[in-house]
Amino acid sequence: MNAPALVTVADDLAQLLSPDDAQALRRRVEDLVAGPWDAEAVSRELESFRRIAEERGLLESFFRMDPRSPRRDFGDFIDAANNRADGARTVVFMATTPYFVISRESLYLRRNGFRTYLICAAHLPPAIKAFFEDVFDGVADGCNSGRIMRGLVRQLRPTLFHVQCWMLSYALGGLVLRNRGQTPVVCEFYDVTSIYGSREVLAELWGEARIDLDLAMEALILDEADGLVHRFPPREVKAWGGRRGDLPLNIEMHSYVCPEYVRYRDDKPSKRDGVIRLVYAGGLVPQTADHPRTIYAEANQPQTFRMLLEQGFALEVRHSPYRPIAEGDPTYQTFVELEREYASYRLHDGVLPDRLPGVIAGYDFGLILCDMDLSILRLNPGQMRGGFGTKFFTYLEAGLPVIVNAEYDEMARLVNEWGVGLSIPSSEIPNLAERLKSFDYDSAVANIRRLNREFGMDTQIHRLIGLYEQAVAKHGAKASG
Repeated sequence: MNAPALVTVADDLAQLLSPDDAQALRRRVEDLVAGPWDAEAVSRELESFRRIAEERGLLESFFRMDPRSPRRDFGDFIDAANNRADGARTVVFMATTPYFVISRESLYLRRNGFRTYLICAAHLPPAIKAFFEDVFDGVADGCNSGRIMRGLVRQLRPTLFHVQCWMLSYALGGLVLRNRGQTPVVCEFYDVTSIYGSREVLAELWGEARIDLDLAMEALILDEADGLVHRFPPREVKAWGGRRGDLPLNIEMHSYVCPEYVRYRDDKPSKRDGVIRLVYAGGLVPQTADHPRTIYAEANQPQTFRMLLEQGFALEVRHSPYRPIAEGDPTYQTFVELEREYASYRLHDGVLPDRLPGVIAGYDFGLILCDMDLSILRLNPGQMRGGFGTKFFTYLEAGLPVIVNAEYDEMARLVNEWGVGLSIPSSEIPNLAERLKSFDYDSAVANIRRLNREFGMDTQIHRLIGLYEQAVAKHGAKASG
């Protein structure tokens, strides 16, 4: 390796680090190449690059050597995204592993005249890639190199970049902001690191270097993004801004119902045999040491499922499509073993969002429910007050009333206010069967169907478009001023 190559690799890594760490890295490399060439010192420096990336969780998604060229290997994608001949506004979504909420946003942006493109670090499984290709105008996956990501951002000229800011991967937001040129950037958060837990608590599990990077990148995003999308109610956003200073333009946005996904079923099997059927559709919490109940509020899922099965419910789990359960995988073995104990329990791999409502519509209730021990949970209170599961709206698409933990303040409030389900505290889970005897099921179903007509992604997408328009105007005024 020669000096220019070392500087290039250092810059690749610096693009993913906090401003302070990036500056320190560049200075160290500048000092190294300014003196006589020392092969051993260079070798040690390269090893330090790897260690820095590994400590911060960057190796798998971003910091890897990649012989590909953005222009040579992604030229058709770049040309299609930059083609403005039709006059349409274009949005390029950036993600590590794309979450399904952005597929819903893209679907309805396209219905409103936008063209949308997706760039993601992950190599998408064929069925999932085909799903995203159906709802985006173009998809470039497997871009798990910071150099490739940076090269693509620099060569693209969309109306706006929309970055999925996934907790512990906020480096992607920083990379896009540092290389966007004159293009506005909107960043979408699901969990927010500073809301989720204290630095000390999170560092115990993920390490100081990784948490410090995420917090630094969160601060950079709040300083430099032109708009934010999040899932938190106003009181939590106000507290977030109180800790961080004034926030950019922002909206609360959820994984709202897509009308074309809606599937209702009136001939429920429970009407024939009297057995109430529950469904949990979403990611299971791995039963491993690195998923402690002090950090993961729903880590007690197997025991919760057992409580429900013992009351005579039937229960089906539809796991995340991204994480098929391999036979013999110890991560989910506790969930697999329940099938051997209970004939009324089934565990299945996940189904894509457009098909899932039809698969689960024959069930009676959707679950966002777990036996939680708040006395040991070390999350910040705002996470429990404001957290909102994306599966909530999937259940509504299937016409299913939702049973949600009362400990999730905002979800519980909306379930009760909208009349679309039941909220109960963990202490009452053993008595759920008794509680449901007085539940007005027909009224809840009627409320769900009305809500789906009035409050779907087809209506809510206009709030996102409005944010885009404000962000573009704000960025333009800043650039011209």
